[in-house]
Amino acid sequence: MNSVSNRNILRQEFKKELQGYYQLNGQKNGSPIEGTIYPPDITPNDQVALEKRVDELSSFLASKEGINFRPTPEFGKGRVEDRAQVAASASGWVKASSRVALQTATSMIGNPAIQAMVNEGLKGCEAEFFTAPSSKSGMFHPADEINEGGLALHTARVVQMGEHLGEFFGLNASEKDNLRAGLVLHDSVKGGDPWAGYSNEHGELAGQFIASLNGPADAKAVAAQIATNHMALWRQKNDGTPNPAVPDNKMDMIASLSDYLAARDNIYVDVPGVDKSIAPISTPEDRMKPQVYSGTTKNRSKEFPRGMEITMDKEDLHVVINGKTYTGKINDPEIKDGYLSYGGFEGKELEGMSVKANFWLLTGAKGGKVVLGKGAETAEYFVRPPQA
Repeated sequence: MNSVSNRNILRQEFKKELQGYYQLNGQKNGSPIEGTIYPPDITPNDQVALEKRVDELSSFLASKEGINFRPTPEFGKGRVEDRAQVAASASGWVKASSRVALQTATSMIGNPAIQAMVNEGLKGCEAEFFTAPSSKSGMFHPADEINEGGLALHTARVVQMGEHLGEFFGLNASEKDNLRAGLVLHDSVKGGDPWAGYSNEHGELAGQFIASLNGPADAKAVAAQIATNHMALWRQKNDGTPNPAVPDNKMDMIASLSDYLAARDNIYVDVPGVDKSIAPISTPEDRMKPQVYSGTTKNRSKEFPRGMEITMDKEDLHVVINGKTYTGKINDPEIKDGYLSYGGFEGKELEGMSVKANFWLLTGAKGGKVVLGKGAETAEYFVRPPQA
């Protein structure tokens, strides 16, 4: 396949993702917002202008070197195995190079005072920021970011995407530095304060963290705003309830798009500072080992069991309740609200119940949540690996 064909495939992928972001033509993007979403520089309901924006931006990004398309199979069609293969093959260079890539992204900031502010922020980050995978579930983002250092690699990719979007939208030198500062630190408190795996309010926490740093007041204010609002359409409160915010200014718009596009699982953005010749340190077989978790629920009706043990084995979920094992498979190829749903369980304990889980074996997750549902009632089980 020649480079022209590759660019056309990439252009179509960007077009599909942007149409999803803006919910053009009735599409949904998983946010609670209804209807088409218009950016702040396009008049609401001017769909012609929005479609023109999507076409132009798709073509612009597809013309850039260092952005590659790699399709991810659907669930039930080899998705888990494929992501395990990608993650394993990249395990060495991601762990060794991701922090270098992050520092290289920081060095792109031209203003020394702003660069010093960001370096102060990086020094103040929890160690997990540099070692965590980029997605709490492993279901989203490019598969190489499932590795140790994946969040740092994601951050460098978001900065690089911001470079492209900053060019497209005509940012000046000062705006570009402010954007870089906000993007380098946008996920700096992703695990919460203190770090505990993942925080729904990590944007707001990052904004507060940036505001506490030493640096130029104007740059700090913009960077903090960018970090605070980067989840935009998918913002949530700490309890998980929706708290969306459509970007209403140029900088928030670019930051949100940078994060969104760099996190598409079919789009891999090259960043300076990585050495992909470093050999893998894990195998796909390592990634595919079944993961065992157990947990209980505090609030339940008698319809639901008190506790359970589960094993995630590729696309199967084995649930042990009162000593009996029930096996279900992924029954919906779409990820909804961060959960995968499972079906096909046979036996009275799970009869008539829905089952969903919000974590994935490829992350080597330290825990997660399983939700049983029956009618309008639900029971949540917070599960962890068995204690050694």
